[in-house]
This record gives sequence, structure tokens and C-alpha cells, in this order.
Amino acid sequence: MHFYQKYGRKIVAKYRRRVTSRTDVVERAEPTFEEFARYLADTDLSLYADDHWIPYYLFCTPCLVDYDLIIHFETLDQDVRLLLQILSNKNKEPSEKIVDGPEWKHKTAGGRSLELLHSYYRQLNKSTVQKLFEKYRLDFELFGYG
Repeated sequence: MHFYQKYGRKIVAKYRRRVTSRTDVVERAEPTFEEFARYLADTDLSLYADDHWIPYYLFCTPCLVDYDLIIHFETLDQDVRLLLQILSNKNKEPSEKIVDGPEWKHKTAGGRSLELLHSYYRQLNKSTVQKLFEKYRLDFELFGYG
């Protein structure tokens, strides 16, 4: 409810295309993915953004930190195993070795993640996708998505 009150109502008011020809259409209160994406594309995220969608390079200043490892959600299982192996090798007490990490299970309401991703991006026009890419370009480059 916090996000709806802080952002959602404003996003819907600005980006919702009202349906006037049909009276049986029930509109959802919260923004759709398309409305939210258009909001992000049109907003100066360095001045007006929530920590959940601010470009990461503005949020954590990654260039100031000498990372040993960057973990991606797409390869979370393998990356966590590598992290645990690194930590285990640094561990001075053999009896305290870390064996297993958490298991990540992403549920996509019956579909595959790639299909879900495509269903979201099909809602956006090329201009919105390009604007979003430009806003997050440094994140893509810094974290190996470029």
C-alpha cells in the first residue's frame, strides 16, 4: 500500500489510458507494467526515485568498492556456490567449512521466465525500451549485461 500511495496513484493519473467505450471493464487500481515503465522512462531517477528502481550505480557507488565477486540472479546457484567456495578456502578452521548455500526458486505463475519477460516487453514501445536502456546503461555495462 505504501508504494501505491506514494507513487501508484500519480503514475495511474498520468499514464492510464481511460476506457470510456465499455462500461463492463474493471480497471485495476495499481499501475500496469507499461505504465510503470513509462513513468521510469520519463522520470529523472537521480532526483526522484525509490531505492528499488534507482540505477544501481547511483545507489551504491560501485566504482568506490573493489568487489571480489558480483552475483547475478540469472546464475544465482552457481555464483553462490563460487562465493561459498571462496569463503570456505579463506576459512581457517576446517571444521567450520561452509557446505551449501540457499536455494533460489523463482516462480512465474505457470510459465517460463523467458516467456514472462517477453510478455512484459511486448507491452512497451521501442521508444520506452530505449529510454529505459539509456537510464540504466551504466548498470548494464558495470554488471555484465551490456
